[in-house]
Amino acid sequence: MEKLKIILKEKYKYLIIVIVIICTIIGIFVYNLLQNQTEEEYNFLENEKEENVIIEKVIKTQMIKVHIDGEVVNPGVIEIEEGKRIIDAVNLAGGLTEEANIKNINLAYVLEDAMKIHIPNINDEEEEMQQEQNLKINLNTASVEELQKLDGIGSSMAQKIVNYRKENGKFNSIEDLKNISGIGDSKLDKIKNNIYVK
Repeated sequence: MEKLKIILKEKYKYLIIVIVIICTIIGIFVYNLLQNQTEEEYNFLENEKEENVIIEKVIKTQMIKVHIDGEVVNPGVIEIEEGKRIIDAVNLAGGLTEEANIKNINLAYVLEDAMKIHIPNINDEEEEMQQEQNLKINLNTASVEELQKLDGIGSSMAQKIVNYRKENGKFNSIEDLKNISGIGDSKLDKIKNNIYVK
């Protein structure tokens, strides 16, 4: 009887060892499975974030059309991203010709939809023309920095103009500037030839 008990104890001991080994293997397998699943979920979320960023960039990118003529290789109407500058339009039109005169052209000026850009010839009689239409500031889109380029408009007044636009909507005419404290007829006369509304 004692021998039987000893044999049974030995069998149970080995059985327990086998069960422990099996449970350990199952635990390792389940852990690895969960680990891989977590990594896959993380990679999926990261890819989804990247795709959303790309989609947002595409949505935010607006296209405008501008007309560029004169001394560029390929004059005409071109389509370009909003926020680009005159130099970008020139490059898109094939670049400047050898007879181009850009002395009075601000190549860093930000483009606007339906804008006309003329690149004069070095032999033109109107060589000193300043492209007034191109260089005028649109009161409905100008930033604080752009508004400060106007004669007599400092940072404080420029901020007032932007705030007025935010609170009351677009300017219907340049005369609406007189609704802003500090801008009267004399100040408006100084800048009226350099501004417009659209």
